[in-house]
Amino acid sequence: MKINKEQLQVYAVTDRKSVNKKRYATLIDAVEAAIKGGATIVQLREKELSEDAFLAEAKEIKKLTGRYGIPLIINDNVALAKVCHADGVHLGQGDMQVEEARAILGDAAIIGVSAHNVEEALLAEKQGADYLGSGSVFVTTTKQDVTALPLKTLREICRAVQIPVVAIGGVSAENINQLVGCDVAGVAVVSAIFAQDEIETATEALKAQVKDMLAKTETFDALYQKLMPLLQGKKGVLFDMDGTLIDSMPMWRTLDVEYIGRYGIHPDMEFHHQVATMTLIQAANFIKEQFDIPKTSEEIFNDFQNMVIEEYRNTIPLKPYARELVKWMKRDGYKVAVATANEIHLSEMVLERTGLMADVDTIVSCTMAGASKESPAVYELACANMRITPVECVIFEDSLRAMYTAKKAGFVTVAVYDDVAKDSWEEICRITDEQVVLE
Repeated sequence: MKINKEQLQVYAVTDRKSVNKKRYATLIDAVEAAIKGGATIVQLREKELSEDAFLAEAKEIKKLTGRYGIPLIINDNVALAKVCHADGVHLGQGDMQVEEARAILGDAAIIGVSAHNVEEALLAEKQGADYLGSGSVFVTTTKQDVTALPLKTLREICRAVQIPVVAIGGVSAENINQLVGCDVAGVAVVSAIFAQDEIETATEALKAQVKDMLAKTETFDALYQKLMPLLQGKKGVLFDMDGTLIDSMPMWRTLDVEYIGRYGIHPDMEFHHQVATMTLIQAANFIKEQFDIPKTSEEIFNDFQNMVIEEYRNTIPLKPYARELVKWMKRDGYKVAVATANEIHLSEMVLERTGLMADVDTIVSCTMAGASKESPAVYELACANMRITPVECVIFEDSLRAMYTAKKAGFVTVAVYDDVAKDSWEEICRITDEQVVLE
C-alpha cells in the first residue's frame, strides 16, 4: 500500500492520555470515533506502553483500520510495525534510516519521515520516504520543548520535494487557516481530535476545515505565482485599507439610508446620488436640511460616527484572502504597512479584531501625512516608517486616483478589485503593474 495526498488530509495521531475515559472506554473506541468522523490515516504513538501492550493494541487497531480501509502507521517502531502488519511506519530524525526500514517492511510499506528543514526533506525524499511530517508549526502541548517551525520554512519544504508533506504540531480549528498557501497535503493532529469530548463531531469539523484550507491554497497558489515576479528585490508592501483589505464599502454606501430609516424615512435614488460623494459632516447637514429629524446636525454626525465605530469594531469583514496575503508577506520577510484615507483608529479596530495587527509594521493615514491620496505623502510616510524607498515597495490599492498617484511616485502597483471602482476597472488595469480579484 502506497500513500496519496487524499489519505493524508486528516492524520490522526493517538494519545491515550488525552482521551476522555468517561466517554471512550478504550483507545480503540476513540480511534473508531475519529475514523467515523473522517480521519484518513491513523498513527499509533503510545510511548508509555510496554512492547507487549503496544503490540496487542496495534493488532486490534489494525483490524479496525482494515475494516474502514484506511492506513495504520506505527510511530518509530519498525519491528513492531512488521509484526502487527501495519501499513507503514513514521521515522524521526534519530530513528532508523529509510533504506533500512524499507528492507525490513518491503516496497509496499508507507514510510514517513519527520523533516524540520529543506535539507532534511530532500534527504528523506532521496532515501525513499513516501511522505514527510513537518513541524511543530504551532505551539503544542504534546511536545513542549520543541521550537515552532516557521510557516515560511514549511512552505519551502513543500515546494522543495515531490512527495506530500503533512503539517504537525498544535494544529487546531483556530489556526488551521494560517496554513493556506503552505502547500501541505494535510494536517497531523493529536489534541484537536483525541482531547475532544465528542471525537467524531470534532473530526468531522476538522476535516471540513482541512478541505476548505486546501481549496483556498489552490486559489492562493495562483495568486502567489502572479505576484512573485513583482516582489523580486522588494523589501516592503503597502496595503490600502477600505476596499483593499476590508470589505467596508457596502457599509459606507448604506450608512445614511440606514440612519434615516430609523425615523421611518425611505429616500429615493436622487438622495443616494446626492450623498454618495459627501463627507459625513456634509451628509449630516444635508439630512438635517431635507428631513424632519429631531436632532441637530452635530448630533446626526455623532450618530454617524458611532455607527461607523460599531461596524468597524464588530462587523466589517476582511476581503477574501486578505488575511492570507498579509501573513504571507510578513512570514516571507517583507515589511508590511497600511496606508488609509480613513481615521487610523478605525483601521486599528479591524486589524486587532481580525488578528492582523501583529503582522503590520506601521499604520499611517492621510491625516498624519497632511494630504489626501492625490499626493504620495501618505505612501512616502509609510516607506519612511519601514525604512525603505518607494522603489523597494509594492502598493496594493483599489482606487483609480490613488493608483495614479502611486505610479507617478515610482511605486509598483497591484490593483485589488472592488465593486465601487468597477466602472474604472478598465483604466485601472491599464495603468497598474498587476491586478487581482480576491473572491
